[in-house]
Amino acid sequence: METPPPSIDATGAAIVTGAMDNPLDGWPNDDLLLGERHRAFIQRSVPDVFPLLDWPELRALFSQHDHPAGHFRKRSRRAGLAAVALGYASLVLAAFSPLVTDMLGIESEALRRHVGLLSCGLALAGGVLGYALILFGKARRHWLTHRFWTERIRQFNFQFILNNLPLAADILTKRKTIASWREAQARSIDALQNEYLAPLTDAMNRMSQDIADTSPWILPHWNKPKILQADADALAPLLVVLGKQRIDVQRRYTALKMKPGFHSPPSRKRFINVASDVLTITALLCAAGTGYLLMSGHAIDSMALKLVAAISGAVSGLIISLRACNDGLQLGEESERFEWYAAAIDSVSDRFHEADNDGKVDLLAELENLSYQELRRFIASFMKSRFVV
Repeated sequence: METPPPSIDATGAAIVTGAMDNPLDGWPNDDLLLGERHRAFIQRSVPDVFPLLDWPELRALFSQHDHPAGHFRKRSRRAGLAAVALGYASLVLAAFSPLVTDMLGIESEALRRHVGLLSCGLALAGGVLGYALILFGKARRHWLTHRFWTERIRQFNFQFILNNLPLAADILTKRKTIASWREAQARSIDALQNEYLAPLTDAMNRMSQDIADTSPWILPHWNKPKILQADADALAPLLVVLGKQRIDVQRRYTALKMKPGFHSPPSRKRFINVASDVLTITALLCAAGTGYLLMSGHAIDSMALKLVAAISGAVSGLIISLRACNDGLQLGEESERFEWYAAAIDSVSDRFHEADNDGKVDLLAELENLSYQELRRFIASFMKSRFVV
């Protein structure tokens, strides 16, 4: 099988992303053959294997969850960031209002009261919105539920193939027709929808409690994928394609996710750490400056002291806001999770190309376990995220 084409835009040109662009925008889900272009490419490259990979009903089920997952993720994060922004605006307003009124020569007691009321209102609005997201908000729960199912459906696709290798060999050697494969697909997707999928949230709850990672296989009897020695040669082309469709696609995904830039978890984590260090030093310098001004004889209500106090308040508020964003976006845990997952996939990929057919099956099964672990950690991490200043 030749190398798959690069990701392309609507005009057919290769996509080049800058530091501020999300390299995963429009991720094509080529492993599920969701895009027509990649589907046609696989059909041309490996026509005998293609019917075993083509599963329109599963793609349709995946699409039912993929769009809502993106929609609710945006809603959840926008509301969370709005809560943080309201809290920070309150702190900045409270910190700078005495300085600004003095600089403008405003002595109105009514104005000060209105400014204080606005600052208090912003703080309360941010707090109420933040706690509402935790206690009553459904957007995050909907996002995680739909994202859980997109990834489990992706895993289901490859777990089905791995657990039906003898049947695949029969089809590749013409001992059986593709109709038998379609029948097996229909039975499996029926079990997925009527047993594992119902109700939607139960399986996610079970997975979040599976700390030992004991249940990566979706259907109970899917736990020991194997091939018969007589079928090894017939299955060799399928295993090569599975390596590209499962392992290589996951490797490309993690490489794009880890690519330095605004949307990269490691880059965001580094930015938060550096910004927090700089702001902490600034806050300490403000405290030292306050002490120096008082020691120099400045009055407690002097313009210089009010300026330093305003800067100190704004900086302290920004430190708290960054911490809230870091806790809400789970940047540290997400960065560590992807670093682990990328290293694990690299290890599987390196071993896969040197393995025999039995070894390839074992490594594909190993990737299913790694994928399950990554998803479980993702769900557990974001279930405990917070957006409260």
